[in-house]
Amino acid sequence: MASLRELVVVRSQQADLLLEYLASVEGELGISPLLERFGYSLDDLRAPLRVSPFRPQIRAEGDRDENRPSRRAYASRGAMDPEETSSGPPRPVADVELGQGAAVVLGDPGSGKTEWLKQLARRRATAQREQIEDRTIQPDQALLPVFVRLPEVSEALRDTAALHEVAWIGRSADGPARLLTDAQQFAAAIIVAMVKHHQLPLRLAGWVWGMICPSAGGAGTTSSAPLVLLDALDEVRTARAALRKGLSAFVRETRCRVLVTSRIVGYKTGLLGNAASSVSGAGSSEWQIHPFQWDETRTFITQFFRSAPASGSALMADLQHKDAVAGMAQNPLLTTMLCVAFLPDSGQQRPDNPACRVDVYQRILERLLSGWKPDEETDPPPEGVIPAKIAILREMAFRFFPGVELDADELREFLWGEDGHFVALPEDDRLRQWLRAQGIPLEEELCRDGVLKCGRTGKYIFILPTFQEYLAALAFCRMIEDSKTRWDREVEIAGRRGSARDFLDHKAWDPRWQAVISMLTGLLHDPAPLLELLAEETEDDQFRYRLALAAWCVVDISLARRPQQRSLIDQITTEVFSVWWEHHRNTTTAVVPHLTRALPAIAAAGGIVSAPAGSGVPVIARLLELSRNVDPDVRRSAADAMGALGPGGARDDVIKRLLDLSRDKDYGVLRSAVRALGALGPMAARDDVINRLLELSMDEDCGVLRSAVRALGALGPAAARDDEITRLVDPSAGRELRSATAC
Repeated sequence: MASLRELVVVRSQQADLLLEYLASVEGELGISPLLERFGYSLDDLRAPLRVSPFRPQIRAEGDRDENRPSRRAYASRGAMDPEETSSGPPRPVADVELGQGAAVVLGDPGSGKTEWLKQLARRRATAQREQIEDRTIQPDQALLPVFVRLPEVSEALRDTAALHEVAWIGRSADGPARLLTDAQQFAAAIIVAMVKHHQLPLRLAGWVWGMICPSAGGAGTTSSAPLVLLDALDEVRTARAALRKGLSAFVRETRCRVLVTSRIVGYKTGLLGNAASSVSGAGSSEWQIHPFQWDETRTFITQFFRSAPASGSALMADLQHKDAVAGMAQNPLLTTMLCVAFLPDSGQQRPDNPACRVDVYQRILERLLSGWKPDEETDPPPEGVIPAKIAILREMAFRFFPGVELDADELREFLWGEDGHFVALPEDDRLRQWLRAQGIPLEEELCRDGVLKCGRTGKYIFILPTFQEYLAALAFCRMIEDSKTRWDREVEIAGRRGSARDFLDHKAWDPRWQAVISMLTGLLHDPAPLLELLAEETEDDQFRYRLALAAWCVVDISLARRPQQRSLIDQITTEVFSVWWEHHRNTTTAVVPHLTRALPAIAAAGGIVSAPAGSGVPVIARLLELSRNVDPDVRRSAADAMGALGPGGARDDVIKRLLDLSRDKDYGVLRSAVRALGALGPMAARDDVINRLLELSMDEDCGVLRSAVRALGALGPAAARDDEITRLVDPSAGRELRSATAC
């Protein structure tokens, strides 16, 4: 009788709807249009992520400098010692998955944060579907995975009628939405977004409401709590304060496990407030995704080119000496783009190596718009069609940036309005003729190409935000270089008019425009005016934020164009190094993390640090020279700077010098050298380095021991030798691994 009752439940209409929805989650979230366009899937190229607690180090408040009104002066509230701010070696992202309460995971564009959330949702959906089908659980016991984008939730929060409808369906409120608590409104907005954007049947809305409705139940564990996955906080452009308020209340009152993702740039720490710390137990509620180390990049490329290993080997060899594109290989998405750009055609003809980041984007866009496929002979569209598409796409990207979603009516007006870009094309234009022959509108053609994607609400988005950034940079480049007045050309943005120079001068402070400005540097034939604008001290703040942006831009200049900009590159290099060095000597580097992150850029660009008397030397040569100074504080600063170079600094001369410094009589220098060896990552996992760190992990000084153990962990799997593991966990050796945390 019980079996019959279970069968009736499983076959009930709600069970069918639930199984159908779970299957749709598995399917929808497993699709990557870009990868599938080139014959791959997400499951083919799954990359493990590593994270560490996000600990912003800037403690500053700003005021206007009375002597220089155009600059901001900041007063530091105290910098912390590197040992105090260190979060240890990165750990698997599974540590976040297994935690409790709420957490924010931060990463650069393309770092894998969105795909990680989607994978979590798919795993939960698959597990729940299989348990229902196997009758391990009843349908009403299922814990649905909730995956929505926060811009969708933000939009839903403004739809009071829809919020009221969800609350009524959930039988939780008899009054209008305004009587709901902040947490309940946020929960209702999540459900509205699921119905509108993610195929949740309206008949399941009340059941989902009961599952995620805020209550006093507190946080659950990962196995018993509903999983709420909220993506793209950084893409919320309007009403951000209301969203943050609702999210904080929801996290504080719900029993769900809540995970939020965002880009690092522009993120304000403390999003979850006390709500997260009260439910998350020990550990961090904010995490940062680490970039790929070289061994991870190599594994990913080998996996991608498993059917064309020669192409994979050629790409890895190319990355060893092309810093303009090597930095891309530290990011899962950009590594994928590099691989796609490097794919041989159906005749196994390998394309020319991309010279810089903008070359990669250009090649991928051309391949998308031409219908190119790696294993098929395809007929490209007629000559002139692809340039015409790119011309419209770049104007479209610039017109809507930094907005992510393109409203259908606005896009239609942009293309087909009285002054629309498509309407302006002559009747005999190749693109017009091509679309007429295909019998489809331009929007549909661009979606078929795989550049745009149309959502269920009729809004369009670029398949990747980085495509929009590249195309916006391309549009601005054309504005400048196609005009006789060039940088003085008048542009109109959002109803405001000004020169191109003034516009970029203003946008240099906006984190959302950083990638656009950096790629613009790589597109311009003469980027000197832009670099000079960014590096101008009188227009910068006290901690030289714009100077750091100029350093990041330098890497996007192709190797062929760098000789013409050599003096300017050297000037930027000297200023970045000098300002960072001064702050480090004054123990205030905590307030200039942007300059610390710029050190690898100026080193990779081959910039020269000018000397007071002399011709100057490259960055690494200057650090090696300073590391031999008689002053131990100078040697310590030089070691810290070598560590700040990251994997790009893992050269033989640097590693050898750091090993020498690991035997320095001054313990401060020794500890800095050990930390620096760990910061170089797996590229420094040589026998001599591992042996020295193992030796230091037995040191009586607690600080040295802790630094050595952390450095061994940062070297990655390459350092996991049997003798190391045995010694670190053997109590009879006199020191255990847990001693490092006990210090």
